[in-house]
Amino acid sequence: MPAAQDCVMTGPRLTTIVALMTLLTPSRGDEAAQRKFFEQHVRPVLHKHCLKCHGQSRQKGRLRLDTQAGLLKGGESGPAVVPGKPEESLLIEAVRYESLEMPPDGRLPETQASLLEEWIRSGAWWPSEDGKPARLSGSAFTKEDRSFWSLQPIRQPKVPDLKTSWSQNAIDLFVEARLRDAGITPAPPAAPDVLVRRLFFGLHGLPPGTEEIMNAATSGDISQEWAQLVDRALDNPAYGEHWGRYWLDVVRYAESDGFRADFYRPSAWRYRDYVVRAFNSDMPYDQFVTEQLAGDEVAPDRADALVATGYLRTFLYEYNQRDARTQWQDILNQVTDVTGEVFMGIGVGCARCHDHKFDPVLQDDYFRLQACFATMIPRDDVPAASVVERREYQRAHQAWLSKAADLRAELQKLKAPHLAKAAKGAIERFPADIQEIMAKPKSERVPLEQQLADLVDRQIEFDVGRLKYPEADQKRIDELEKQIAMLSGKPPTPLPEAITVTDTGTVPQIVYTAGDATREPVTAGGLTILSPGTFASEPRAGSTGQRTQLARWLTSRDNPLTARVIVNRVWQQHFGTGLVATGSDFGTLGDRPSHPLLLDWLASEFIQHGWSIKWLHRQILTSATWQMSSFHSNAEAAEKIDPDNRLRWRFDIRRMTAEQIRDSMLSVSGELSSRVGGPSEEYSSMRRSLYLKAMRNSPEPLMRSLDGVDGLNSIPRRSTTTTPTQALNLMNGEWVRDRAKAMAATVVDESSQDPPALVRAAFAAALGRMPQPDEARAAEQLLADAGAGKQSPGTSENYVQFLNGSAGLFQEGALPPQRTRGNEPSIKGPFSVVLAFRLSSLYPDASVRTLVSQWNGSSGAKGWSLGVTSTRSAYQPRNFILQFVGNGGYEVVASNLRPELNRTYVAAVVVSETDPDEKSRTGQAVFFLQEIPDAVEQALPKLQSAVVRFKTSAGLPGSFPLTIGGRVEPKNKAGHRWNGRIAQVGLFDRAVSEEQVQSLLSAKLNDKSVTSAEPLAFWSFASMDGAGGSPAKYPLTGGAPVQSPLERAMTELCHVLLNSNEFIYID
Repeated sequence: MPAAQDCVMTGPRLTTIVALMTLLTPSRGDEAAQRKFFEQHVRPVLHKHCLKCHGQSRQKGRLRLDTQAGLLKGGESGPAVVPGKPEESLLIEAVRYESLEMPPDGRLPETQASLLEEWIRSGAWWPSEDGKPARLSGSAFTKEDRSFWSLQPIRQPKVPDLKTSWSQNAIDLFVEARLRDAGITPAPPAAPDVLVRRLFFGLHGLPPGTEEIMNAATSGDISQEWAQLVDRALDNPAYGEHWGRYWLDVVRYAESDGFRADFYRPSAWRYRDYVVRAFNSDMPYDQFVTEQLAGDEVAPDRADALVATGYLRTFLYEYNQRDARTQWQDILNQVTDVTGEVFMGIGVGCARCHDHKFDPVLQDDYFRLQACFATMIPRDDVPAASVVERREYQRAHQAWLSKAADLRAELQKLKAPHLAKAAKGAIERFPADIQEIMAKPKSERVPLEQQLADLVDRQIEFDVGRLKYPEADQKRIDELEKQIAMLSGKPPTPLPEAITVTDTGTVPQIVYTAGDATREPVTAGGLTILSPGTFASEPRAGSTGQRTQLARWLTSRDNPLTARVIVNRVWQQHFGTGLVATGSDFGTLGDRPSHPLLLDWLASEFIQHGWSIKWLHRQILTSATWQMSSFHSNAEAAEKIDPDNRLRWRFDIRRMTAEQIRDSMLSVSGELSSRVGGPSEEYSSMRRSLYLKAMRNSPEPLMRSLDGVDGLNSIPRRSTTTTPTQALNLMNGEWVRDRAKAMAATVVDESSQDPPALVRAAFAAALGRMPQPDEARAAEQLLADAGAGKQSPGTSENYVQFLNGSAGLFQEGALPPQRTRGNEPSIKGPFSVVLAFRLSSLYPDASVRTLVSQWNGSSGAKGWSLGVTSTRSAYQPRNFILQFVGNGGYEVVASNLRPELNRTYVAAVVVSETDPDEKSRTGQAVFFLQEIPDAVEQALPKLQSAVVRFKTSAGLPGSFPLTIGGRVEPKNKAGHRWNGRIAQVGLFDRAVSEEQVQSLLSAKLNDKSVTSAEPLAFWSFASMDGAGGSPAKYPLTGGAPVQSPLERAMTELCHVLLNSNEFIYID
């Protein structure tokens, strides 16, 4: 290394540097000039050459150069800087190698050393935050960092002034300008029927109605009505269901914990419904962001805002994880990572362990963001209700608890030692430091200790739920609970449950970068490069207010990321690719915008139009860009210039998402339930895919094979793969085959029976168009070859079918359980059922011979089932029972009326609530059982009846298909089925009077008597082979072994259509 004197400069070069210093040196009184000088010439040198060894994590020679205090104090050799006196500053001696030699890997260039000297001479200005000297991080922002496109303020660019006949709005002018520059002409407009189909799939995720699309196909020009059609589509509830799903992908929504146990989260669906409502109501996006991050802070009195914080509960969680500290830190990391991706389009997770290697995100930035969430705590005990509703419930609940207080005290005293033992056993499985926290009084725990204790409490709750009391104690507990129930009466109706968050209090949890307590704590804030400052605590109603400040910064007009990111996400869903192809990566490794001016114009206008998502839809959907055809007359030439269609010279053909495929099949088969919102359902449900249980470890198989999501990661854009599993599920899968059967039955029911009409109806339903001549010929030949036109047997008339053996035979090898094609009719109580049956045998165990049900057999799923007990039942064999799961939980309502085997009966059950004016209102089931003699001339035996009270008949969701001869069954699992004959089943959505029931039974349920009573639905079974006479309103399916030739042929045709590319792709 050369000696210092060898580097003394003279002559022209020295003169140039001196002149440069004169121009660059800031005046002491010019704050702006001093800041600029420091940021351009001092900070980069300190970052690059000094802070690795003399920063927060490491201080060689006890010297820190990342703080003003450390700089002035110096290290073992004394102060590093004496402001105004560079000749007395050890820093200058070191960088000039005059005593110490720093940096050790080589001298600084003379220009940089001179700049440091001038900085000290001018007073060694240092940046500050909130009036306090700031600490420098380990990285400097380069000029390229500060000028990166996504970090620049959102501009409002001038719309191109083009002479054009193609463009319809500003979007088109930006697109056409780029196309002209590239020498490409846009594709022509798509045909009206194509546009209508594209619109409905784009906004609803469902095909349009046959009439709507056929009208479009024949109109020739729909431009005049297009804006109104868009508005009508946006006003339909299906819009929020479809677009809510996109948001749920990004926030990685699921309804289970993940990890090995993957426990179900029964209240998670409320957040899903909040998202759907937000889209349908066109909630301003800035409000949407704010409520998800801080709904409990900004609107604690509004139920929807509380539910919105379910966003902060989408993290994966393992209930039995003993390392509570690591688990809580992992939860905070998950929330921080997803928030950066969702709202800012920046992968901040790479800055968790070090400054981001590619993007200008510092490690301190990561933990500044995390500090916004560091004081929150998960809450499962805050109802989804307003403050007034909560107070009223608490008043009523306390009044209810005050009844039988002495008995409750005895019960609590009896349980207490067992509960304490269970809690102690759970706590002892945690590390010693966690046990110490649990030994502290709750009032003495700091925020982090409260959060860790919450994780332990959840384990305690699980263990207590499995607690088994000694037999003697359990007997007394049962007695006490029964007495308390009798004295207290019915408890107040519980408020809706939700999973939310709040803060532990108004004092923020201290956060250290990387959890290193030897480093200085960080304050909640945003990305340093955007100069957000710090988020000071704004205490409010038990909260720090820091999440509100984060939301305020994100939705500020000065934040360049938030509006750009959401505008790009909406564009991506409409076109398949965003203006920025990487929807959650607006950083250096992400894509650059294909139309930067258009992106900024949309973002600025989006903000000016009140952050309205529907405004954005209207701009896109009324543009010529979106209405282009997917076919281009000169595609080969255009692809050479723009092979990925980034310039938008045609519309990209795309495969539907997994949900769109499943929902569309249910729609065209006539089985799709239109019910909106509510608890999620099993995979067998006929509701939209949005409403199926979202289990992380066991997603629905068909949708998973079609690239559906599992909620483990934030998904900005669905993958589109082609795999053998997809083909197997679509072509050979039982579920798709059942949809083809149902579609065939619907087409046959609603069309004339000649093959041409059936073929036209099938094509219109599946593809929204008429068949081409060659398609029609092939399909008609399929029907002709199958002997189309042969009809199923006719409808039964009355109970006499039992005598000649023509009633529906429900047993193995004959009719399996028959069900409606959706969750309709939706029975919610009161209701009545009348039916005629003959029972052939009982199960050898305690299984139930089920006559009719709307239930899947799970005590955790609300529903009902009517049947007869078997050999080993606790209610004795042949007991005519109602199984009911409502707001009161699972109950067996036993009539103690016992039908004999191989005898014919007509029966009824009327389910209702008792008189509303009664002090203690309960559910009530009235049973009727009438034997029908084999000989017509025999007199009818006496009518048997029974009235049975139970907890409550309220709470039926009507969320399963109505099934005759069994229950909704898991795949490949049959049980609790009827074995015998069923002739008629009548269903009423009211409590039928006793006189009317007796009249129906006396008439032996003949068709005329039942239909004149105006049932909600009535089914007659015409033969041993199948069901006939089902009203078209609620037709039955169930895989009856015998189909007519017409039904078989139509099923094959429908199956082909449901597997066609035209069905599962959108052009």
